Amino acid sequence: MSIRPWLQLVRLPALFSAWSNIWLGYLLTHEHLLPLPSVLLLMLSSTGLYLAGMAFNDYFDRHIDARERPFRPIPSGKVCATRALVFSSVLMLVGITAAALVSMNSLYIAFGIAISVLMYDGGGKAYLIGPLLMGLCRYLNILLGASLTADLWEPGLQSVAGLSGLYVLTLTWFGRNEAEESSPWELRTGAFALGLVGLLMVRAALFWPVPADDISDTVNSPFPLHRLIAAAGLLVVFGLIGRKIVATFRDPGPAQVQQAMRTLLTSIIFFDAIYILAFHGCYGYAIATACLFIPAKLIGRRLYVT
Repeated sequence: MSIRPWLQLVRLPALFSAWSNIWLGYLLTHEHLLPLPSVLLLMLSSTGLYLAGMAFNDYFDRHIDARERPFRPIPSGKVCATRALVFSSVLMLVGITAAALVSMNSLYIAFGIAISVLMYDGGGKAYLIGPLLMGLCRYLNILLGASLTADLWEPGLQSVAGLSGLYVLTLTWFGRNEAEESSPWELRTGAFALGLVGLLMVRAALFWPVPADDISDTVNSPFPLHRLIAAAGLLVVFGLIGRKIVATFRDPGPAQVQQAMRTLLTSIIFFDAIYILAFHGCYGYAIATACLFIPAKLIGRRLYVT
């Protein structure tokens, strides 16, 4: 039995952005990625929940995919629908169990992610609530990374997680019809919203206070170098994204929109790395997070992301 259809079922290249979310959440509330067992369990929880969401998506969409994307694992017959359902359920159970081994907060957040995933995959994606549910999943995933903190409602943490969720909400709106020719109105409103989110991200990198009390106060000093570099990095990434988005205005077909969506999704890794630099001040952790893009890109050449 080939493992490739199963890796395609779970959209493996996109997993690395879920890990970068965990690292961001953890480093917003801790000075280091320690203790290692807790970090690894949180990553395992995010892995199970994220991959389950992707697999459930294909299971619920199998009849639509049979008409529109017959090459996908389930409609092509490479993966049995019943086995895909069992596989998805096991992955979700692994995600919830791993979270339970960390803390009760982690467990509650994992349940929140699981419910949001099932609501989206089970039919929510067809309605306006779909992008909101996707944004909620990313917001909660960052909180999952921060779930060992005593104060999950700390304003700085909530603001960073909320801004990341807002980015995913807008990119989901932008690509909600990626399987067919997209509406110019949806593309332009999505692009406008992404531009506004980009401005908020730059403002956050420059001005927002550090969420964690145990990170050095020097991070909060006026315009330190690492914050200026972070803001510049955001402008570069959004410049690259902008080129892909403008191309969809000329050609709103599936190929062009899906290419833009791949860029939007993989950019999440860079945004998380930039946030770590801005709010934590550690170049090492920021570079390590950005390096998650390498396996995502290499695997993405062989397996589709969207």
